[in-house]
Amino acid sequence: MEGIIKRRHPNSILALTFAAAAAPECDDKDSAKKNTIAFLERRVKKLETDLESKDDESKKSLRTMEQQFQKVKIQYESRIKELEELLTHKLINPPQKPFDNSTKAQKFEDELLICKETHQTTIQNLQRQIDLHRKKNLVLENNERKKEANLSDIGTKVEEHSNKDLIAKLSQELIAKRIEIQDLTKTVERLQKERMIMLSVRSSQARTDISALGKRSIRDNMNFPGTLDEKQYHPGTFADIHISDAQAENTALKCEVERLSLKINEQKETFQTLLSQAENTIKRFVKQASALKLLHQKEVEKLICQHAIDHSSSKVAELSSKTSTQEILIKHLQTQVKELQKDRESLSVYRIREETLQKEVQYIDFLFM
Repeated sequence: MEGIIKRRHPNSILALTFAAAAAPECDDKDSAKKNTIAFLERRVKKLETDLESKDDESKKSLRTMEQQFQKVKIQYESRIKELEELLTHKLINPPQKPFDNSTKAQKFEDELLICKETHQTTIQNLQRQIDLHRKKNLVLENNERKKEANLSDIGTKVEEHSNKDLIAKLSQELIAKRIEIQDLTKTVERLQKERMIMLSVRSSQARTDISALGKRSIRDNMNFPGTLDEKQYHPGTFADIHISDAQAENTALKCEVERLSLKINEQKETFQTLLSQAENTIKRFVKQASALKLLHQKEVEKLICQHAIDHSSSKVAELSSKTSTQEILIKHLQTQVKELQKDRESLSVYRIREETLQKEVQYIDFLFM
């Protein structure tokens, strides 16, 4: 404990008493003087270091005080100059209606409040207009969806009715054609049978005639039999009139079918080109709308920045600049809404055209199936 106290607190009373108790009694005055001298020297050195540190601190505080004094002095001098300039200005131009500083401050505060209120009202009006535009857009979108649904329903109904009518007409035509084909086949078979019968009858008659002529040639010199002389020859009796008419009609129908198929193919190609053109125009309109939106955003940002730079002198000017920028934004939004409505109308027209073309193509495909 003694060693710890001596090391940590060498100048304390306990340390000194321990040192005095540990000193030998036989020490003389020189050793006591040396110890006191060493102790005093150490004490003096410690005091000197303390004084030096305090001196440095005082110098630093003096420097800071001098700097603060210089700042305050400069501020007071600038204020004095401003007041002198104000005095000279007032002396040169005496005010007609003197006002106090309090009244001026109150006036500025009132102006600021009015500007704030107007700015808030403009912001509220803008928000209301934006909400109205959004509601209008939603209503227009719903109406367009309803119109598209109605058009699709009407188109499907019309297509169904037209398909039913076409199916009924085609079925009737098929039945009529089948009946005609059956009649033609029956007539052809009947004519073939009659021809075969006539050929067989003619061959048998020719044989009998040849035998009769051989017998009669002996009796009579070159006389025709009575049966052949009595019958008259008519070449148009067994002509194939119905078959030739059917063949001519068949060739005419084939030519008509080929012509109609070529015409339908041409119509298909034209409809496909129109569809591709409509799709390309829709894509072009979408790209133009996106590009216009980007340009509009850039122009709005530029206008806001320019307006803020031009009107950044005071609070009143800032508030007026904000209101004017908001008005410019409203105008730009209105123009953008008009452009979007035009684009939407054109898109709806192109969609209706595309749907009609698709229906016609489907109808043509159905005819060829």
